[in-house]
Amino acid sequence: CCILADELSGFLKRMNRYGDNDEVQKWLELWSGSPVLLQRISRDENKVENPFCSIVGGIQPGVLDSLSNKENEHNGFYHRFLFCYPEPDKKKDWAKYEIPSVIKYEMQDLFLCLLSLRENQRYYTLSDEANALYAEWFNNKNKKYNFAPDDNIKGVIAKYQDYCLRFSLIIQVMYDGRNVSTIISNQAMERAIRLTEYFLGNM
Repeated sequence: CCILADELSGFLKRMNRYGDNDEVQKWLELWSGSPVLLQRISRDENKVENPFCSIVGGIQPGVLDSLSNKENEHNGFYHRFLFCYPEPDKKKDWAKYEIPSVIKYEMQDLFLCLLSLRENQRYYTLSDEANALYAEWFNNKNKKYNFAPDDNIKGVIAKYQDYCLRFSLIIQVMYDGRNVSTIISNQAMERAIRLTEYFLGNM
């Protein structure tokens, strides 16, 4: 599932409305795909296996600290976020855009294909070339991790090393489409590393 939070600061306030850290802990576990136990008075306990949820939203630079203050300062909560921080640009004049029909159809076909994978699971492995490329990048990040002056930098590096693998899988599945494949290519890994470096730069 996906949460669209126009204001991430409001999402954080609602998340802590009961004054305990239980909900924060559930979000931390969700990131790792750990099973989540749903407990409600009105029904029996339900265990959700392999949960996944994306949080998408915006936040003003002035209130960005709300992601990492208080109990979130040391639990790695904000290390899990991917920031897009574009260069300031002038506000553009009004313009009308038409998306070509072929792009709409191809996008629809891609998502239908991705949804079909839920019924026919594929298990991917890294090609030898992709594994070697990832290992080189991973080890370079380890050097920065080992010499990092504080735990915040270490937390970000560790989470983004995981993100890189996730990106490589997403990119490979997008390019595979309906073609059956179980290998993550060197090209997909290279693009995943570039994408991870982009987010690292914004962080």
